Amino acid sequence: MEALHDWLARRGVDTGMIWELPRWNAALPPDGDGRPGRRGGRAGAAGGAWAAAHEELVERTLGPCVRKVAGVPGGVARLLLLVLEEVEQAWQVSYTFDRLLGTLHGAERCLAAVHAPCSPDDLAARQAVRALMWSLDAQIRSEEAMTSGLLDVRADRADDAALWARRAVRLMRGVSPRFCLTHGDVAREVVRLGRLYDGYQRTMAMATRALAAFYACGAPLDDAVEALRRAEGDGAIAGDEGSVSELRALRYSLLELQERARQRWLRVGHGKLVYLYPFAVRGVEPADLVEAVGQEEAPRWELAGTRPVRAHGSLELDDVWKSHDSLERRYDGALVVMPDAVVRAPDGRALARLGVQVRLSLLGNHYVRFEADLTDVSAVKLFAMLFWAGPEAGALDIAFDGTDPKADGGGGGGGDGGGSRARWPRLSDLAMALAQDSVPTRPGAARAVVCRPGLYQVVMEVTAAYTVVGPAGEKRSEILTGGQFAEAVGARILTSPAPSLMGSMAEWIRYAEATPASPDITGTTGEWILRTCNTTLLVSLGLPAFVRDTWGSILEFASSLDGLLEGWSTDLAKHHRDAKAREDEADALGDKASSHALRRLSDQLDQEKLKLDRLAVDVHAKSALFQSPSLLASPLAAQRLRVLLEASGYQRKADELSRSIAEVTQEQLTGAIEKLARERKESEKDEREAMQRRQRVKVDTLLAVIAGMSIAGLGQVLEAGLDYHQALWVVLTVVGVLVLAALLGLYVYRTSGERRAGGEGGEGARAVVRDVGADDPLLVAAYRELLEVSFAPDELDTLERMRESMAEGRLVVAAVADGQGRPLAVACGEWSAHARTLLLAYLAVREDQRSRGLGGRLLVEACRAWQERFRPALTLAEVAHPRAHHGSRGTGRAVARLRFYARHGARALDLPYFQPSLGPGRARVYGMLLLVLGVGSGFGSLEEVRAVPAEPVRVFLTDYLLETEGRVGTDRATRDLQAAVARQDGIPLLPLLPLDRGEGLPRSVPPAASSRGVG
Repeated sequence: MEALHDWLARRGVDTGMIWELPRWNAALPPDGDGRPGRRGGRAGAAGGAWAAAHEELVERTLGPCVRKVAGVPGGVARLLLLVLEEVEQAWQVSYTFDRLLGTLHGAERCLAAVHAPCSPDDLAARQAVRALMWSLDAQIRSEEAMTSGLLDVRADRADDAALWARRAVRLMRGVSPRFCLTHGDVAREVVRLGRLYDGYQRTMAMATRALAAFYACGAPLDDAVEALRRAEGDGAIAGDEGSVSELRALRYSLLELQERARQRWLRVGHGKLVYLYPFAVRGVEPADLVEAVGQEEAPRWELAGTRPVRAHGSLELDDVWKSHDSLERRYDGALVVMPDAVVRAPDGRALARLGVQVRLSLLGNHYVRFEADLTDVSAVKLFAMLFWAGPEAGALDIAFDGTDPKADGGGGGGGDGGGSRARWPRLSDLAMALAQDSVPTRPGAARAVVCRPGLYQVVMEVTAAYTVVGPAGEKRSEILTGGQFAEAVGARILTSPAPSLMGSMAEWIRYAEATPASPDITGTTGEWILRTCNTTLLVSLGLPAFVRDTWGSILEFASSLDGLLEGWSTDLAKHHRDAKAREDEADALGDKASSHALRRLSDQLDQEKLKLDRLAVDVHAKSALFQSPSLLASPLAAQRLRVLLEASGYQRKADELSRSIAEVTQEQLTGAIEKLARERKESEKDEREAMQRRQRVKVDTLLAVIAGMSIAGLGQVLEAGLDYHQALWVVLTVVGVLVLAALLGLYVYRTSGERRAGGEGGEGARAVVRDVGADDPLLVAAYRELLEVSFAPDELDTLERMRESMAEGRLVVAAVADGQGRPLAVACGEWSAHARTLLLAYLAVREDQRSRGLGGRLLVEACRAWQERFRPALTLAEVAHPRAHHGSRGTGRAVARLRFYARHGARALDLPYFQPSLGPGRARVYGMLLLVLGVGSGFGSLEEVRAVPAEPVRVFLTDYLLETEGRVGTDRATRDLQAAVARQDGIPLLPLLPLDRGEGLPRSVPPAASSRGVG
């Protein structure tokens, strides 16, 4: 092939472009609707707009190349031969048949535009290569028929390929000796390929018909095995290792079939095959998506160009799903039922009828569902139907019921409502169209569907089965147990993954044995569950239908979770790109960036980190729910689901995703945020120093002017010859002016310069905040002198429990002490890794040190240090509601405390919050507010934040209740609190001031009125 490349390149042909044309991962042509093509991905529907667009692209691309070589003897033949060999090489690594065939057809169309005269020999050479191209076209279609399970079509196409190959050899052997002398490389290659194609395809056609006869009536395979053996040693084929390996693979399979011809073969008497295509939706909450199905607009939807038959606002589930966790999360959703889909062979034969549904879940595990009934189906037919699931399947003719099979549909798009003529070559193509259209679009709403045609699962259920002797036996023996089922010839088709490659037509006979996924689950002898990477088998022999349906719904649920993982992975990739873009922007600013620009970038990175924190919480919370016993009402059903999830590797994938999120957060975002923080501090310092220099210049100038005026005034006094008393008054006036000017300059300098940290002067400016350890004497002193004085017993943890929490890394303490080591102020923060929240549990200042800035300094420094350490999604604080608790001189006034937190940018969550009981004998503290001090690594600055994600707060409250009270109660206050955090659109933030809004702040109601001081 290198000689062809060199010959054509010397004549100006872009051979690299020809290399790209048949390959699936090169730049694709524009879609049929004129939109720009995307790089990678699979082609559109065969025979549809995409294929036509690719043929046109090939014609436009090759046309100039053909014109460059049309006048050169042997030029067109060489160009077509290069196209032929590039398509054949691409075929070795690709099932994207549409693109391969489109390249051949586009090249054929180019020849119609060639009008340059040529010799008879040159014309014969062109026709010979064209015959090879038609032979390759038939070979590709033959393999496409094999992957669709159409053995008769495969044999016919193989015969066509052999016929075209023989024609190519005859044409080339008819050229003159002179042509062979000057263009011997072309002649030899055409003859070589023709003999290879002819011998290989004739053997494959013969073996395919022998295999079909074996399946139909048990005919012997000896002649086919011998023909394959001879072909492997045929001189025309033996030099092509790829062809020899395929012949050998088929021969080995036929030998295995022949050996097991008298054994007991499996037939499925009754069951079903369910194809699932999970997908995720972004830009709309699952609850809103489910709700939209029940609205008036749902009947007007068109999914894949076809209107649904009906839509329901809930799924068809039995009461094993009648359960929920403490946060009222449960599995349910909406159901969209489409007309049945009919699967036909290219010649119009009906192969299967599939029920079609789109299931939208409140938990986000949405999927498209196709169901085929199995009645008296052979294992061989199941082998073909399993291959239909993937995007690698050969082209069939799939359309909704009521579509004219002869209608020329639009290849997977469009339609005219209920009477759509759209057609699809593969189930995966139809599934992607249904998934993309399952989200109703609204003006201004950015919504996206995350789905892949290769992300599929097949759930197989066998409810009755029997065996026969050989593939075509008539005497049936009923299968009663899972063990008998596993021993039958053909059972391994159902216990193996759905194939993405097909090495030979009967490769299934050589599949390895598999073991069940649920050996530890008690069941009947007729039950057998097996899970692979993309299939789940339920053998339920002798079980009532309602029991089978229960287990089937659990199997489908477990199989649908890949869509969630795909959506989360897509989110992580987007956050990674966005964070990288912010980093690049920071690098582009360089060392001269202003503090404003650095603050803006820092805030953007904080927002990215917050989004990643939300993603991590979502992954963790849903994964925990799927593994928890509260999702299903039956412990046995919950155990079975856990076994299936373990067999599928779901938890391993979720854990890997969580680790990836943590790596992006820590390695990428944390480093960038810290770098920006350092640069921002340096920039702010430079700007402050520059401002101070300018201010000093102004003050110095002002003083100089005043001093000059004063000296001039004194000179005038001396010149005027004033007496002593008059001169004294003038001097005093000048001195007064100078003193006033100095005071004015000092004031200007002090008010325009930098304020000390803490912003409140006094002790707050000079205070040193330090960490306190569990064994630090300062902890005991702060607990006795500050916390016990400031908080009521019901509100305060014991010192022993605080030390235990500090040892476990869940509690951190910071304090300010005077010169003698006595505590002046203390702050305690509780970290929840599960919820990714930081709670400022306690903040207390000694009574005689209040209003001096100590509290503000400690609050800011401690919280920022803890945020830097833990990287929480939310920083929270508990504070007394001013309408429920007034406080005292010792504990502090609730109103003053609310003003304090308001000055530091805190806002209240719209929740009727109460502090749970901290232990036996302790009462709950009602009438509390839960404040938000910061989002992500930011502190304060919540003016633009209208709401925060509900999930971290839900997890925090649930963990808080479980840790302190041992359970999530069912009392009125708990139910009200749980309902308030169950909002899908986030929890609103409310301003703390003015104080007359106090009546509008949420407030929990105790069972009986009580009053207590709150610290």
